[in-house]
Amino acid sequence: MGLQINWFSSIIEVTSPTTSVDMQTLHDFIEDQMATPVGFQHDDIIQPEGKIEDASNPGIFSQIIIVLNSPWQIQFWPGSGYTRIYGGKLVGGLSDQPFKATGTAGDITVLESPVDGVTSVVATGSAVTEQDKTDIITGVHAHTIEGAMTSEKMMRLLFAVSCGAAYDADTHGPITPNTARIEYMGADGVTARIISTADLYKLGGRDSVAWNPN
Repeated sequence: MGLQINWFSSIIEVTSPTTSVDMQTLHDFIEDQMATPVGFQHDDIIQPEGKIEDASNPGIFSQIIIVLNSPWQIQFWPGSGYTRIYGGKLVGGLSDQPFKATGTAGDITVLESPVDGVTSVVATGSAVTEQDKTDIITGVHAHTIEGAMTSEKMMRLLFAVSCGAAYDADTHGPITPNTARIEYMGADGVTARIISTADLYKLGGRDSVAWNPN
């Protein structure tokens, strides 16, 4: 069958090599597990809504609808690739997410729901959310490289030197052979990120540097 219950982590596991599960099969398996001695020690996993009869067509029933109680979720095995649950409607789960990502990049789980005519992608493999990606990017930029200098501040200074406009810091005009102080501007063209003071009689020409990476 390719199904097992992890009571400790509240996961209904779909094991290798199974890549598709019929909703009725899933329902029957969960009901059987809840009826075991172990299952009796836990709260119900699902609320089966059954097959709803069409009032305008007596004797015609919808496919099964299952409400997954929180914190339960369904998870396919890592490396399962394209997987699907089909033949009914599945809702609920932890934070209204019935599926838990496999943890492997490239895996994707699809819920095929003929009950309401919707086929929806419900879980991808990496389990990394858009907020996680934003937090990672923010963390990289805020990481201290040297002293009080973060990656973000260093990038501002590097941009100013390599791409920013350069002016005579005293006249704010063009640089001339007599310019002693040069300012390098940030991307806004207004903020002087670096002011370099030159000693025309000193080897190398640069005597001191002041910077503003903020």
